[in-house]
Amino acid sequence: MIHPQLSVVVPLFFPRPHEARVRTTLRTFFAQLAAQSYPDFELFLSDSGPEEHHDVVRHTVDDLLREFPSLSTKVRYHYEITGAQR
Repeated sequence: MIHPQLSVVVPLFFPRPHEARVRTTLRTFFAQLAAQSYPDFELFLSDSGPEEHHDVVRHTVDDLLREFPSLSTKVRYHYEITGAQR
């Protein structure tokens, strides 16, 4: 059986990315995603938060992808400056 590829964009905006609940929320999301049996998908995490938060969120995502290696080739983090406070 051939599965079509599924591409999903998840917009992110964390006003306080250092809070533990950000990591907890993303970990829960990744665990649920890893438990799915859909073999061919890609997930784009599109972060539009303030520029100074970018590295915090990117490191959190990178750390969690090490916990869920099956997702490492399927999840991409992308930062857009659209939400920057100027």
